[in-house]
Amino acid sequence: MPESAEGLTFILPVFDQEKTLAKVVSGWLPVLDSLRIPYELLIVNDGSLDGTQAQAEILSTRNNRIRILSHPERKGFGACLRMALAASQQPIVCYASADHAWHPSDLPRLLKSLEIKDEYTGKQVQVVNGHRRGTVLPAGRKRLNRLYRWFVRIVYGFWHDPPRGFLGKTESRFWWRCRVLFGLRLGDPGCKFKIFRRSVLDRIEIQSDGDFVHAELLAKANFLGSMMDEVVLNDREVPPPAPDVRKEMWKVFNNAKFRSPVVNAAPATAEANSEPLPT
Repeated sequence: MPESAEGLTFILPVFDQEKTLAKVVSGWLPVLDSLRIPYELLIVNDGSLDGTQAQAEILSTRNNRIRILSHPERKGFGACLRMALAASQQPIVCYASADHAWHPSDLPRLLKSLEIKDEYTGKQVQVVNGHRRGTVLPAGRKRLNRLYRWFVRIVYGFWHDPPRGFLGKTESRFWWRCRVLFGLRLGDPGCKFKIFRRSVLDRIEIQSDGDFVHAELLAKANFLGSMMDEVVLNDREVPPPAPDVRKEMWKVFNNAKFRSPVVNAAPATAEANSEPLPT
């Protein structure tokens, strides 16, 4: 694990998942325990209309590492992350959605990527993005991708990485928008399973309330020069059609907001703090 003394905040936004919440949490807890590092599990109830809140409170009474945060009404995934980050206490932050069949055993693999360091720049990976497995590329897209890779090879002199799975037409269009507008090279910017070092998130102001937050975080980390890695997941579901996030996308593109880095003020000198001597 990366610097074993570092702790982990695991964020789990939920909405109307009374019947499945206990199963989802019980899948993550053994893996979190096996990491043998300090951790906290923040369940963010996004204004659920069923008994999700009560179910979450039951889980928190059984495990003191579980904390519950709640919105009075549904506000979206981005708003949940904003609330959870304000309450988190650990230097490594991971989040995942509760509405997808993620494989909890992928978590140690993503954490392992945080250990990667570039031998030339000395920079260490600060962001790890999950890549959903998806389905096999259709024949037509295989041919187009082969032509595109040869184009990159001839014009730029290197082989472009092959696609790691087909996530559907809407996700494909979304990838191109993120590539053109934000310069993102990662293969699955919309994935809801990621890890960040807190030092990166402290520089980012989350503007998206909805699902564009997943790409927003990557785009802003990319702008800040953060070193990023991507890991193909063992997820068990073909992703559903992506929601329309164009409104939030253009909002971030036209006016991206960041926070200033935290600078520790220099301690005052003894001379400056001392009272004038009586004459």
